[in-house]
Amino acid sequence: MATLNSNYIAVVGLHGSGKTTYLAALWHTLTSGEIESELVLDQLDGDQTYVESVHAAWCRCEEVKRTSMLEETEIKIRVATRSAGWRATLAFPDMSGETFERQLESRACTEDYAQQFAGVDSVLFFVSADKQTDGIPIVDMNDMGEHDDVGPVLNVVPEEWSSRAVPLQVQAVELLQFFLRPPFVRKARRVAVLVSAWDLVRPIGIAPLDYLNREFPLLRQFLSSNLDSFEFQVFGISAQGGVVTGPDRDRLLRMTAASRISAVGPTPRTDLTSPLVWLAQNAAPGK
Repeated sequence: MATLNSNYIAVVGLHGSGKTTYLAALWHTLTSGEIESELVLDQLDGDQTYVESVHAAWCRCEEVKRTSMLEETEIKIRVATRSAGWRATLAFPDMSGETFERQLESRACTEDYAQQFAGVDSVLFFVSADKQTDGIPIVDMNDMGEHDDVGPVLNVVPEEWSSRAVPLQVQAVELLQFFLRPPFVRKARRVAVLVSAWDLVRPIGIAPLDYLNREFPLLRQFLSSNLDSFEFQVFGISAQGGVVTGPDRDRLLRMTAASRISAVGPTPRTDLTSPLVWLAQNAAPGK
């Protein structure tokens, strides 16, 4: 494992949160020459065949294959500014996301995970706008009268507990809370929250931070209550441009691959590399 430094950015996110699609679109951004991003590719560490395969599927507007724990793939992408003022390493320690879910269930992390994240100062944290509702809001429960048909409530056999039954917000907060407990050292870290599938949100005309307030209030409250540990910004990322499993796919195929990518953030100019720039520049010595 490479020596960690202040520009080492670790990718964290649950299964299906958009990490693999982001990897494919980021690879296109860095290698196609179709987009003049703020960063350029320096080096790829890991299975280039895997990266090229997910990139090829992304270019064909196909669902990008997600990995499983049986084929965990560790990828590191080293990038630099065009002026070579600084460099950063973006590390995908687990492309599947299932390792994170296993961590939630066991309430423990592996020694390898602890070593990989021990010196991390910057985190690219994924949540998805393409999510199911976590349940019935308490206000709606209060509105249910005694005569409402809620079905039988007796003799119900509970299902076996699974971490997937835990609300997404709680799972997301738990992943970040691990950084506040041993074996990790509690210290100031920067977190760029990426809301993937932003094309589903764009028609609403809401800013990423406001979306986090509305749809992930527990996560936003946790981050805001721990500013001594997490300095954060929120970005909306549409790495695919639309839903590739429906009629929208024909429209996407007619577009150039680079034009499908869009990003919204706290700065006027935002692309897929902007969260990395914010993390690395702010984590640089003296910042």
